[in-house]
Amino acid sequence: MSSAGEERKVGLGLEELDSLIPEALTSGELVLVIGSPGTGKTVLAAKSCYENARRSFRCLYIGLQEDRERLYKEVATLGIDMEDVERRGLLKFYRIPVIESEEAAVDLLGEIGRTVVEFKPSVVVVDSVTPLLRAIGGGLRARAYLQNFFYNLARTLDKGVILVAEEPLGGNRAELGDLEYVADLVLILRQSVERGLITRYIEIRKVRGAPLTVAEVPFSIGGKRGVAFFIPQRLSGIVEEVGRELTIPCETLRRSLGRLVTTDSMLYEYPPHMRVSELEILPILMAVANGFKALVVSYRYSEDAWRRLLREHLPRYGADAKTLESVLESVEPRSYNPFAYSTAELNAIENRVIEELNPGFVYFHDVHIPMLAGNGISRYVGLLYNQILWLKSRGIAVLRSSATISRVVSRVNRSLADVVLLVEESEEEPVLNIWRRFGRPVTVGLSEVRKCLEETLNYIKRR
Repeated sequence: MSSAGEERKVGLGLEELDSLIPEALTSGELVLVIGSPGTGKTVLAAKSCYENARRSFRCLYIGLQEDRERLYKEVATLGIDMEDVERRGLLKFYRIPVIESEEAAVDLLGEIGRTVVEFKPSVVVVDSVTPLLRAIGGGLRARAYLQNFFYNLARTLDKGVILVAEEPLGGNRAELGDLEYVADLVLILRQSVERGLITRYIEIRKVRGAPLTVAEVPFSIGGKRGVAFFIPQRLSGIVEEVGRELTIPCETLRRSLGRLVTTDSMLYEYPPHMRVSELEILPILMAVANGFKALVVSYRYSEDAWRRLLREHLPRYGADAKTLESVLESVEPRSYNPFAYSTAELNAIENRVIEELNPGFVYFHDVHIPMLAGNGISRYVGLLYNQILWLKSRGIAVLRSSATISRVVSRVNRSLADVVLLVEESEEEPVLNIWRRFGRPVTVGLSEVRKCLEETLNYIKRR
C-alpha cells in the first residue's frame, strides 16, 4: 500500500520525470520507450510498473523477451521488489512465448485483451513490442491493427500503456511503423562513451498536449532508487530567504562573513602547493556546531584518510575524547576517483548519496580534479550548476574546495559561489581573503583561523 501522506496517483513512477511530465499516465496515455540494448529500457519499465503497484494501482507486465525469474532477480538489486507487489495481487507477470507468424501475433493481442479484462490493471507494460512488429512484418493492415489495439487499450484503461521497443539498427525507426505517431509520449534512451565510461541520457522526443522545455536529461541506474533522472532546477523554485541562518561560533568569521544561510554556496580556493588543514577541518566543525550531519565528498583522500585527519588534528586544538567522537559520528566521508566514472555518472552517484543520507552540509573536496577529468569543462559546469541549485532548493549548505590551477577553473568556481575564501601566501603567514555576494572583501590571517578552530571546538563541547 502507499505510505502515509503519499499521493495516490498513476504516473511513470519516475519521480523527476513525473514532476516534468505530471500527466504522463493519468488519462489513457500511450508511452513509447525506445532504446538500444543496454540503455536501461527494462529497468525503467520495471520501475514504472513497481512504483504504480506500490501505490495500489495494478500493473500488468507483459514480457515478450524477459524471463520472470531473471527480471525479478536483476531489478531486486535496484530496490525494485516485484515479488512483493505480485504477492499482494498488485502485479501480474504474463510471459509471452516466441511469436513466429502474423496469425500468432494477432491471437496474442486477443489474449492480452482478455487478460486485461480479467486482471483490470491501471498500467500495462509491454516489454518488448519489437517481436510483435517483426512477426507482423510489413503488412499495412496488420500494422494498423497493432497500432490501433494499443492505442485503444490505453484509452479503454483510462490510465496508461507503456510499450518498450528496440532501437532499430542504424537508427532507422521507420521499422516501428506509426507507433511514434500514435504515442502520446516518446522517450528515447541513449548512452555514449566518455573516456571508456558509459554516460546515459533520456531524450524526451514527444509530449502530446504539453509544452516541453527540457529535451535531454542525464540519468543513472543504481542505488536504492533504481533509476534517477537529473532535471535542471528552476531558479524560481529556490527561495534563499527561507534558508536556515547558520550559527558562526567564531568572532572573526562572524565579523567577516556577516549573515550566513544554508542556501549560500561557498568556495575555498588555495595555491596548489599548499595544504591548509585548518581550512579543511573548520567548515566541518561549523556544520557539527549547527547540528548538521556533514557529508564529505572527496576526490583526493580516502575515507580512512579523512577520519585520520580529524583524529590527529582536533586534539591539537583542544578536542577531548568525547568531543572528537561526537564530531566523527557527525561526519560521513565518501571518496570517488573521478577518472573511474563519466561526468554524468559521478554527478548521479553524488546526488544519490545526498538523497540517501540527507545531510545538512556537503563538502566537495578538491573539485578541480573532476573538472579536469572530463572531456570538456562545459558539460561539467552544466551538471555542477544544476547540482548547486538542487542543493539550494533542499536547503543544504555547500562548500567546494579547489586548487588554483588555471584561470578557467578558478573563474568558473568563483563565479558560481556566493562566498569565496581565497588563501594567499604572504611574508609573515598565509592570509585568507573573503568575498561574499553583495559584500566587501575582508582579509584574516591564518592565526585567526586557528583561533576560530579552538572557539568552534569549545562551542561543540558546551553543546
